[in-house]
Amino acid sequence: MTDEMKVVEKPSESPNSKQSTRMWSFVLIVYLFLFVCTGYLAFLSPDSGPSYDSLMQIVDPELKAFAIESLKQEDVEHIKRQSLAMQSFNVILGALLGFMSATATGLFQRKA
Repeated sequence: MTDEMKVVEKPSESPNSKQSTRMWSFVLIVYLFLFVCTGYLAFLSPDSGPSYDSLMQIVDPELKAFAIESLKQEDVEHIKRQSLAMQSFNVILGALLGFMSATATGLFQRKA
């Protein structure tokens, strides 16, 4: 009897594996796109809020009081929008970290 060597073939990637890799990549790209967009809106947006410079040119006291009140309301709305953008950024960041954590856990479980 001769010793026969068993040849262990590396399993080729199945179509399901390629499809799941594409899906994983797509989900990651969507998360990164949302992460960048909400980060821009929350931290780098050029919208700096209402401008009080034009109030100096108003002479009529009644019109000036109305303009000041309008700008105060605008300032409150700006603060609310900024807060919403920061909260959205935090939600997207949490989702992205959860996705990456689940991916890492799945990879480590497959190797074990």
